[in-house]
Amino acid sequence: HWNGTAWSVVPTPNVSGVNNQLYAVAADGKNDVWAVGIHRVAPGIRANLIEHWNGSAWSMVPSPNKGTGDNALGSIIALSPNSAFASGGYNNPFQTLAEKWNGVKWKIAQTQNVNPNSNVFNATAGVSASDVWALGDYFNGTVFNSLTEHWNGTAWAIIPSANMGSNFTAITAGTALTTSDVWAVGYWSNGSDNLPYTMNWNGSVWSSVSAPTVGSNGAIFTGAAGIPGSANAWAVGATDN
Repeated sequence: HWNGTAWSVVPTPNVSGVNNQLYAVAADGKNDVWAVGIHRVAPGIRANLIEHWNGSAWSMVPSPNKGTGDNALGSIIALSPNSAFASGGYNNPFQTLAEKWNGVKWKIAQTQNVNPNSNVFNATAGVSASDVWALGDYFNGTVFNSLTEHWNGTAWAIIPSANMGSNFTAITAGTALTTSDVWAVGYWSNGSDNLPYTMNWNGSVWSSVSAPTVGSNGAIFTGAAGIPGSANAWAVGATDN
């Protein structure tokens, strides 16, 4: 935790056993913070892990899993004490997974899938409880393409997204600035290198937006953040230079 002056380690609970990992964190206020990840329940099988900070301590909050195979939550947004969304995937095989906090408990919010064998959410972004995006990728039979789904307050729906032609395109992170200004970032492959990829939702369609590459040996974006209500966004990642 950063208190304005320094970082300190804050104790967090673990499910008994091994391999407890937290992948993402989101805050609606200083007393309302969520973290999501996984814990191992059997060799090769993970289950969802959700923890909450109430201003004094972290505690584990029960969360559902789908099927009997691997489940993993990798992203979360906190919109209010009564509204948070987490997303990831489960092995049935490899289907999208989204869960919604209603102020009392976490519940699975049924998502859509393009491919019966390989779909996953890697990021969640939104500005309200009726305007949330889950972002990731799916296998189209030849390469991976971007996948975007939108929650309108009632249900998830697949929204056509942009890709770099017939090339491999994957989304790793995203941020929503306004209802009509949402960014998704990741990388695409030109056949020899991975290159930074960004696309923007303008309220009607997703469009690819050119992003610079550092060096000549490839680069990727792995994170994104922005200031809601503004036009300012950041994307971060790594370059193989």
